[in-house]
Amino acid sequence: MKESMNEVPGADISRWLPIQGCVNFRDLGGYPNRQGQTVRWRRLYRSDALQDLTPQDAAYATQDLDIGLIVDLRNSDEAQRDGIGPLPQQGAKYQHFPLLQERGFPPFTGSDVVERLSSTYLWLLHNSGPRIANAITAIANSLNPNHAQEPTAPDSANPNPNPDPAQEPTAATPAAANPNPAQRRAVVFHCSAGKDRTGLLAALILEILDVDPQTITADYLLTNQAVDGILRRIQAMQPNANPTTQSLAAQPAAFQAFQNTLRQQYNNAESYLQHHGATPQTLQTLRRNLLE
Repeated sequence: MKESMNEVPGADISRWLPIQGCVNFRDLGGYPNRQGQTVRWRRLYRSDALQDLTPQDAAYATQDLDIGLIVDLRNSDEAQRDGIGPLPQQGAKYQHFPLLQERGFPPFTGSDVVERLSSTYLWLLHNSGPRIANAITAIANSLNPNHAQEPTAPDSANPNPNPDPAQEPTAATPAAANPNPAQRRAVVFHCSAGKDRTGLLAALILEILDVDPQTITADYLLTNQAVDGILRRIQAMQPNANPTTQSLAAQPAAFQAFQNTLRQQYNNAESYLQHHGATPQTLQTLRRNLLE
């Protein structure tokens, strides 16, 4: 049962959202920061892969959740194999930042799970900084559509982060779209399980918003409330992968290794992102649009 950190006392707002085609789709809003502000609800969502969204899910995501941008963190082979889902057909913009493209995702078996995840997280930290900065710039631009847009840096290994959605496979018939898709401001970012690549990007964003480390870790670990559903989805997507709930669980020791290395080598998320190309204006745009 999904319980802790999910419901807001006295408010009709839930962190976990009724999306039938996903099992780890949730709102990043509601968290307090250390300045007495709160992350806005219904602006930024994190999720597992979106290819199984139903027509009802697609209508809810675009019309009720106001999603105008999808940020896909999966590798190109994952996106090609599983598809990108129906939201681009509803007018949502699709951008692709494959955070483990050159490494590939490690197998689910054959090594200690904490060691495997720690190695993956540190590889991502050391090698995917420009793509992470570009993903955050894309998110900031979508949240701030009426102001000057910050450019993303060129990526020779991913020269087309904005593929034509009409050429991508989808998994559902489009539902009735929001009549003003260009006005949608909310963003969803995702990978396959919504845990590792998605969890690390969420952690960096929450740190930029000055959410405390304990809360950031707790958000990362919320995925474990959905791990049985993730297992079923990964088994369906990769029938030869042989995952287990343990191999798919969020691991606090691996997450702490990521956080410790970030501190030791870059001091904080802001320095890391600026080192890799995110501008101070981009980070301020995130704060201005995601905090209240």
